Amino acid sequence: MNAYILNSRAGRHFKSMICKHLNIKSTEIYKTVKDVKIDNTIILHDGRKFKPMLKEVEYEKDNNTRF
Repeated sequence: MNAYILNSRAGRHFKSMICKHLNIKSTEIYKTVKDVKIDNTIILHDGRKFKPMLKEVEYEKDNNTRF
């Protein structure tokens, strides 16, 4: 995959995940998130800390899902 496409999509999904979990609008993410540390810890302005987790999703073979 092209590096620019991967970074663009990853950033969009990462921000979307944060907004969905915190139940905030996408325009509020910059006011809510204070920092993302090198160890992937997300620190909010109110002091709360989160760590995103990647979970494997298994699809059945007869499912015609395209990636």
